[in-house]
Amino acid sequence: MSSEENDIGPKTATGLSAARIESLSDGVFAIAMTLLIFQLKVPAVATDASPAVLIEGVTALWPQAACFALSFITAGSLWIAHRGQFHYIRRTDRPLLWINIIFLLFVSTIPFITALLGQYPTYTFAVILYGVSMVLTVLTLWFHWFYATRKHRLTGAHLSEAVVRMQSRRILTGPVIYIAAMSIAGWQPWISILCYLIVPIAYALPSAVDRHWFGHHKALRPEDSGE
Repeated sequence: MSSEENDIGPKTATGLSAARIESLSDGVFAIAMTLLIFQLKVPAVATDASPAVLIEGVTALWPQAACFALSFITAGSLWIAHRGQFHYIRRTDRPLLWINIIFLLFVSTIPFITALLGQYPTYTFAVILYGVSMVLTVLTLWFHWFYATRKHRLTGAHLSEAVVRMQSRRILTGPVIYIAAMSIAGWQPWISILCYLIVPIAYALPSAVDRHWFGHHKALRPEDSGE
């Protein structure tokens, strides 16, 4: 048995394969992230209009462009986190499949809430709806991890409890930031939106979980192990 199997369990563990759930998830993320760009509409400008008119039309799209960038980066961070979980999840069962389906349900709403926020960035309702949707999405991702790792039901028996706790804390930072941002939406909606950007940035920064993963795989290099 390799050291990888000692850490996360053998890939041949009994249960439903994780490959299909990963494929479906990748497809939903790909479609949702692609649909985000469709909120940016080419401005309708007469062919004989001056360049300044076109520039003005494109410039007017900056709220939608900003929300597109925010949601694309956020969706990307969610995809990375989801893929990271499946580094440790070796098999699936029916409850996990349904938890993942609910997670993808929230992911698929990202294009809609992004278009709404881009169209009405100063409306408190649009800002809060975006935050609520993202809180539900991230909490479902956390529950996905909690269910899979609870008593190591779907992970290797030797997965470190420290890694489980580190990953849980990392995921739950998102909802905390979103809720804090929503609390000021009625006062300064644009500040709330800027605070939403903190979440993907926080997820992108290296953490103890990343150092553990990198250190573990560095130890598995054939040239280091003599295999």
